[in-house]
Amino acid sequence: MTTLSGIHDIQENITINKWLEKSMTFNRSDRYEEHGYDGFEPYTNGDYVNKFLDKIRDIVYGNGYELEDVNSFKDDIIRFVYTYSDAKQTKQ
Repeated sequence: MTTLSGIHDIQENITINKWLEKSMTFNRSDRYEEHGYDGFEPYTNGDYVNKFLDKIRDIVYGNGYELEDVNSFKDDIIRFVYTYSDAKQTKQ
């Protein structure tokens, strides 16, 4: 049996996943990134989060620390960036 909080978590995950796939915009136009021979593709919120995560992991590992649960850490960072982005405030 699914609880109300479980339903809320599922709905939030769907919203966050849609947000991750959304193109980022700068100065009212979509941002694109070159992808080798594939040409240019939209730069998404997910691309931003992945690069942000890479930088954090480099700092953590570079200072001799380990992450116990990388997937949980990634989920926490995604929720953090989503929560403090414009998307969360405008309910996109």
